[in-house]
Amino acid sequence: MAVLKSSHLNVNLNLGKFIDTPFLYTNFEFVIDSISIVMVATITTISFFVHLYATVYMKNDPHQVRFFALLSLFTFFMLLLVTAGNLVILYVGWEGVGLSSFLLIGFWYTRVQALKAALKAMLINKIGDAFLILAISLVALFNKGSTNIALIPLLISSAQESSIFWGLTSLDLLAISILLAAFVKSAQLFFHT
Repeated sequence: MAVLKSSHLNVNLNLGKFIDTPFLYTNFEFVIDSISIVMVATITTISFFVHLYATVYMKNDPHQVRFFALLSLFTFFMLLLVTAGNLVILYVGWEGVGLSSFLLIGFWYTRVQALKAALKAMLINKIGDAFLILAISLVALFNKGSTNIALIPLLISSAQESSIFWGLTSLDLLAISILLAAFVKSAQLFFHT
């Protein structure tokens, strides 16, 4: 674990290699900094109140254990998402949130409407997943296989501004991909259905 000496909190926990191929390498690493601390506090506070409310709401449900397991899994993947040190671990958290959402939306699986809503949410989320995979691929391509989030500002400062696709530069494509992935995941604009 390395703590950088500065006025800001920045703890990097590296647990070793996660993926190591000639075109993609990434470590199993997490970062705790001022932004992730705020997000962890927000996620755990909201999750606490959701769990508290659900204890009363689900009091008589026979599948209460499954519900709380799914709710806790959702919280775990959200925490993984905001503390990820690289884009591959972030993607694991991203997919976990999508899977947990699908399972929670379709919790009452005997209801056709719940199943339809879960399927619709999953299909729309796959659009966002595709944009995030494109963004991760671009970062890995232009960063010599690394998906470390801390190296993205260096990538941006050293990027060449030549047009690669419909008059867009690689940074334009990266920014649009990340923006669209976030729009889809948070049900913004055309993805709110």
